[in-house]
Amino acid sequence: MSDIFGNLDNFLENYDDNCLDASIDGEALNGSISVPSPVPISKSRRKSKLPKAGAAEVQTSKEADVVVPCSSAIQQPTVVEVLPAVAEPTIAATVDLSGCPSSDLDEKMQELYRMYNFIFLHKNPVVEEKLRMEAGSVSVIKRSFNSLKTAYETRKPIKGKEIDRLLSRLNLLKAKLNQLHSDIQILLMDVNPNTTIATRSNRRRRNQPLLNPVCPADVITITLDPDDPPGRMPLPSVPSATIDLDSDNEEPPLTAAQMSASFEAENYQMRIKVKWGTTIETFDHRRHQKFADIMAKLAAREKADTNRILLNIGDRIIYADDTPDTINYKTFQFISGRILKEKAPTGAKNGPAAAATASKAGLITLKLQLEKRKEPLQIRIEKTQTMAVVIVKCAEELKCKPTKIRLYFDGDMVNSNSKPDDLELEGDEVLDVRLVD
Repeated sequence: MSDIFGNLDNFLENYDDNCLDASIDGEALNGSISVPSPVPISKSRRKSKLPKAGAAEVQTSKEADVVVPCSSAIQQPTVVEVLPAVAEPTIAATVDLSGCPSSDLDEKMQELYRMYNFIFLHKNPVVEEKLRMEAGSVSVIKRSFNSLKTAYETRKPIKGKEIDRLLSRLNLLKAKLNQLHSDIQILLMDVNPNTTIATRSNRRRRNQPLLNPVCPADVITITLDPDDPPGRMPLPSVPSATIDLDSDNEEPPLTAAQMSASFEAENYQMRIKVKWGTTIETFDHRRHQKFADIMAKLAAREKADTNRILLNIGDRIIYADDTPDTINYKTFQFISGRILKEKAPTGAKNGPAAAATASKAGLITLKLQLEKRKEPLQIRIEKTQTMAVVIVKCAEELKCKPTKIRLYFDGDMVNSNSKPDDLELEGDEVLDVRLVD
């Protein structure tokens, strides 16, 4: 019996060795790298004493490479609180905006003045009849214009809050004036559509004799009745081929009120602002008035010589002979002024001021001859401007009212509404000046 069990043990040992060698040979044939067998997990019957939240989970062989971080180790996102922007409080405007370029209040008022004067200072009987027929609307326009004019002239300096109110009233009145102005112009064209301005060429043309007048030929009739003697038919009456020298349609001379309104519209007053030290000085100045008057006022205030007063706007020096028109001054601009230790530079006749003025396109020079003056006055004017500008500039030189000045060219009085092209003026012509009471 002992032999039998001994042989059985030997058999089992040899069988196990053979199976182990066979399995090793099979693995070598399948591949040199063997896949590890899953590790058996032994379930422990003991309960973990660690809390569930902090206990690490058991991982299988497939999840061995996955690392699960602890909930306490996860970095929470940073929350940034954005505060809304707070608008800064606005400050009420208290600056004088009457000369602001966006408003253009002064220019619009001057245009309204010209249109009003053209309508209501016109002495044409056709225009007067038109105004009488529309007396209701005309009275409304007059009341609105006088109210707006009073508000504009008495509230200077105009604050910013008043500009919009005045502009709205101005626009309403301007629409009515535009309609009435257009109706009057159409009415004047219908009454006299062939009206032409009398020029030098027209005057020459009307003095020339009529060449080759067309006269009807005598017509001789032959009658078939032998009892009636042949004769001439009576010719119809033909108007004589004569020219009436006074038949041209020249414009009647302007009245004193019309001339005064035209001069005021051309040489209107404006407010000049000068930075003088730490203050701002304001002067009421006309458009064609020389800056020498402002320099004299500043010199008298500072008890200094007028030649030491220097005014400039930007890089441009303002000379005593300059005017707001020659420097193209706008009401929103500021002029800088100060006193020099020496004499300020003066603009000669051919200096910077004259060169800057002559650089404008279409500018001509006219010479005005006076009785009590040896050298004529030289006045520069653009070809698109009227002769009223020449009269206004002459009045500023002579320190008199423009209504007292009469201009004559070739023996004929010059209409203030005519232009240099109407008189065929090309520059350097001499005009006679006469002063009337």
